[in-house]
Amino acid sequence: MKESPSIDISKVDSPIILFGFKAVGKTTLGKLLAEDLQRPFYDLDEMICKNDPKGRGVREIYKEEGREAFVEYERSAIQSLPDIHRGVVATGGATLMDLTCANLLSEMGLLVHVKERKELVKERIFSRDLPPFLLAGDSEELFEKIWQERMEHYQSICKLWINSSSLQQAILSHRSKEG
Repeated sequence: MKESPSIDISKVDSPIILFGFKAVGKTTLGKLLAEDLQRPFYDLDEMICKNDPKGRGVREIYKEEGREAFVEYERSAIQSLPDIHRGVVATGGATLMDLTCANLLSEMGLLVHVKERKELVKERIFSRDLPPFLLAGDSEELFEKIWQERMEHYQSICKLWINSSSLQQAILSHRSKEG
């Protein structure tokens, strides 16, 4: 795996868009990063749920309406983002698999691929109710296939990445030394 370019994220003047596989820690990391950098935080999944007239969660919307409809909700959420100058945005796990979403977000700010060890992500996903995209068939085999497809796609659209656990530990360590 290639090394990600070194960058001082606190000096980034544009919005920071965090994306990556489900359960890598985009939301957790995004909240920590936004607080640490004193920037507003936006979570696309939360925005979708907040605007759902039926009050459904992401899982319910995806299950009831399917992937194509969910992508439309993601596009709407992205387009409804306020002026997010210097904000931090956490996307859904498959948001950037859609070319329109990827283009909209890349025009807004710095795309940062949040990575985590595959084994840890798999453990997190399989210890909860399986997401709808893993319910059709052999979930272990599907996970491996989808992981591979997404990693290849993510690497093709973004050259900057961070390891979720490492950055979370660094932020928390920095805070404890200040406090």
